[in-house]
Amino acid sequence: MFLLVVIGSIIFSVPWDYIAIRERIWYFTEQHIFGILLFGLPIEEWVFIIFMALLFSTITALLMEKYGVKA
Repeated sequence: MFLLVVIGSIIFSVPWDYIAIRERIWYFTEQHIFGILLFGLPIEEWVFIIFMALLFSTITALLMEKYGVKA
């Protein structure tokens, strides 16, 4: 389940971020990133996308377990 969430978040977030950077909606300065780019995005952005997907899917799973919601 978590792998599907991460893949889904990457599928939707990477194009969104890439377009936003290309259109100069937001940017990353060289002094604030490691300088490693993967498909035009800083590695920090990839880590952020993956960890946010894991965080929210974990919270969702815990709440579903606590309140007895069946998937």
